[in-house]
Amino acid sequence: YAQALEYSRQQAAEQLAACLERGEQVVFLTIGDVSIYSTYTYLQTLVRRMGYAVEMVPGVPPFCAVAARLGAPLVEGGTPLHLLPASYAGTEQALDWPGTKVLMKSGRSLEQVAQALHRRGLGDKTQAVEQCGLPGEQVYGCLEALEGQAHYLTTLVVTD
Repeated sequence: YAQALEYSRQQAAEQLAACLERGEQVVFLTIGDVSIYSTYTYLQTLVRRMGYAVEMVPGVPPFCAVAARLGAPLVEGGTPLHLLPASYAGTEQALDWPGTKVLMKSGRSLEQVAQALHRRGLGDKTQAVEQCGLPGEQVYGCLEALEGQAHYLTTLVVTD
């Protein structure tokens, strides 16, 4: 899987470089912000290594859009905020950290994450938004309402 990702990123970077070599300007649109779990960051590194200038233009971080959709603050006072990629190693242990946990792109690993949340008694402290800001958006006030198959772009918000 990792080799396939690396190959596809290299191919995409070469296509971008070909456009830049012709003097074209290239824009890479992404959902949310380019600096947060975005394919852009990998391509940016590759294109820079090829000697081209790149510029990052910020967007609305998806977890901020999710908080707005839920109508709830992510943090207040001294509460820490933890941004976690739901399908990667170490995420389950991070659920024990104090503060608010935001689990990005949770759809692929929803079953495992839901089990880990329930084991910690955090199921009733978890809300979710699926495809925030996109057609098909769904808001879930609790984890139980979401359980089952979820879209890849599902963000979970876990509060203490």
